[in-house]
Amino acid sequence: MKRKLIVVLMLVMAGVGAHAQFSKQLSFPNWYVSLYGGFNAFMSENNMPGAKGTNFTISNNVNPIFTVGVGYDISKLWSARGQLGWVKYKWSPDGVDHYHAWAATLTADMMLNVTRLIADYDPNRNFEFQVFLGSGAAYRPKIKYVDYTSDMVISPIARAGVQASFFVSRRFAISLDLATNFVSDRMDDVVTRHFSDNYTSLMLGFTYHIIGCQCQKKPHNMTYSY
Repeated sequence: MKRKLIVVLMLVMAGVGAHAQFSKQLSFPNWYVSLYGGFNAFMSENNMPGAKGTNFTISNNVNPIFTVGVGYDISKLWSARGQLGWVKYKWSPDGVDHYHAWAATLTADMMLNVTRLIADYDPNRNFEFQVFLGSGAAYRPKIKYVDYTSDMVISPIARAGVQASFFVSRRFAISLDLATNFVSDRMDDVVTRHFSDNYTSLMLGFTYHIIGCQCQKKPHNMTYSY
């Protein structure tokens, strides 16, 4: 009887070990690189919709933004990414004249896959939805105009957003990224009424997963091709 019990326990342990090893094979890409481009709307004291002295218009407030990034899928739900970006924006120190500048940004985001949280992970799913929170820094160089000089600014960034992705393949995805970014009130050289300035971006992104496979593999003791 004792021998039978030992054999049963060994078989159960072997089964658990095989299941754990098989579960580890349910992998998805670990590392990925991304490229995004789109537009941002800069909003500050004299550039807000309805602000006195100026009007919120596409020509005055909407400008290009680009980012390149590297990310890591921590688990099926969580991922982290870092992005280096370039953003152009305009502001109006007096509500009449408009000035423009560019800023380099470095941000880091923690991303939660809401689709997988609700419906679990499915390697055959084409659409997925994520939310993210992040922080970073922006650098705006000193700018000299004919009648105005703007000092260099280094600003913290607090950001949040959503991303919808369409997986063309298990490695390549096209994403639509909407994010709002809170920066220092000094970004437009006007430091009254508001505690910060803000730029909201809408970008189209391309992501390529370079390690791993979004597919279920067979146990290691079976032969198969990758």
